Order: sequence, then structure tokens, then C-alpha cells
Amino acid sequence: MKNRYKIISKIAPVGLLFFMLSLGSCEELKFGNGFLDQQPDQIGINLDTVFSKKHYAMQVLTKAYTTLPYGIPVTGKLKMGGDLLDAITDLSYSTCTYGGGRALYYVGAYSAGKESDKSKYLFNSGSTWSGIRYGWLMVEHVDRVPDMTATEKERAKAEAKMIIATHYADLFRHFGGFPFLDHAITVNEEHHFDRQTLEQSVTKLVSLIDEAIPHLEWKVSDKNNDGRMTKAYAMGLKVRVLLFAASPIFNDNKAYLSGEASDSKMTWYGNYDANRWKLAENAGKEFMNELLSNGQYDLVKA
Repeated sequence: MKNRYKIISKIAPVGLLFFMLSLGSCEELKFGNGFLDQQPDQIGINLDTVFSKKHYAMQVLTKAYTTLPYGIPVTGKLKMGGDLLDAITDLSYSTCTYGGGRALYYVGAYSAGKESDKSKYLFNSGSTWSGIRYGWLMVEHVDRVPDMTATEKERAKAEAKMIIATHYADLFRHFGGFPFLDHAITVNEEHHFDRQTLEQSVTKLVSLIDEAIPHLEWKVSDKNNDGRMTKAYAMGLKVRVLLFAASPIFNDNKAYLSGEASDSKMTWYGNYDANRWKLAENAGKEFMNELLSNGQYDLVKA
């Protein structure tokens, strides 16, 4: 696996539709490719307009939400070849002859070289980098919005950070170290970003989650906001990330697979450290303590 990723067209994926219910007189606004491909001076004008009202700004956050992983095939760019993600769990068995379940997973054919629209995760499908960029646009510009309270702005930034963290957690789970984009990429930048070591990636990912946690509700208090990021989700994702980081996949005295990426500590830590399990345990205890105090979530019981 190469040490550097080139991210160009993935930042402005083809066919993105922005959920805009009514823009009123703001017909000059362009989102998706049209928005991201404009000249820098045009982008500045449109950002000023978008972040001039809460109604517009929150649609940037909504767009970021649409890039998150979803287990049901509902778009034109399907993963798993149109299969449900449940098809590769013990919840379902797919009889779809053209789906990824039968074509890749049931027959043991899946490998890094077979990563495609029939697999469960495709890092270069565009939605990952688009979601990260829309998230950072919200973080960087929401403070401009005049008709949002300070609490609303912090909550919006926290939600955006968790959308970004969710995408990075998927990259980490599948590839180890990843390129960490810490801002909304502009057209004037060189779109070539260093891949981080595994340790750097985990540290930055966990820090991003920690920044978001204090500004999120444990559970959604307004039913109109169902589906938005919560403190419970953020704390749960932190536990998941740290459990993967502590597992023998990454935390061992021997690399899972030799090669340039492993030599550069991009696919493992380079050693075994029992304290990584302790960090995961502490995160789990923090989550359970919050759960005992606040309730709301439980295992489904027959």
C-alpha cells in the first residue's frame, strides 16, 4: 500500500445533490460539483451567503450527514453490489446472484485487490472525502451565522466533527493509518497528502471525538432532530476505535503483513503495549457510567 494518497476528484464527487428545500432568492448558490469547482473568489461569495442564515448553514451539515455509511441500498452508487450490509452478518443470507455477498464474501474471494462496488467499503468512492470536506466547511464557517446561538454553533461543530470522525474511523478500520485532512480543502492547494502512521491516525481521530463529546446531548431531546449525532454515539465510537487499536490487528510485536507500509508503521504500532487495552477499558467504563446515569439505550431483549 502506498505511503501517500492522491485526493483530487474525490473531494468533489460526481452527481452530489444538495438537500435544499427552498433557497428563496439565493439562486446564485451552487452546491455539489458546481459549488466545489468554482473559482476561489466565487466560493468566497457563496460561503458568505450560505453562512448568512441558520437555514442555509444547517443544510451544509445535512449534506455532510448524507455521506455517512448506510446499510440499505438507496442510491445510484451502491456498495455490496446492491446487497444489504446485513448479508455479510448472521442476520441475513443473500440470494442475490450479482450482489457482493455471494460474489465476494461467501466464497472467500474478498481481498484488498478485490475492493470494488461489490465490497462493503470503498474508500475512494467519493462520499468519504466529500463528507469530510462538508464537515470541515461547517466547523470553519458556522461561527459566521448571525441567527444561531453559541450553543447551537458548538453543537453543529460537534456533529460535523463526528461525521468526519466516522469516516476516519472507517478508514482506520480498513487500512490503518490514513491521510488526515484537518480543514476543508481548497482549489488552490496541492491535493497530495501524507499518509499518517497508525499511531498518529488513532491519536488525531480520538482527539477529534474528544473535542465533540462535551457539546453533544446524550440523547436527542427534540424528536425533530432524531438521527443526529449524540454524546452516546461519540463515546461509543471512541470505545470501538480504541478496541480496534488495542487488538492484535494493530497491537502486536509482529506486523500482520510485511511491506513498505508496515515498515513505516502505517499498518501497526510496531510493538505490543498492554496499556492500549487499558485505554479501551477506560473509555468503556466512561460510556457505561454515562449510560447508568442517563439511560435511554439498552440491548434488545426478546
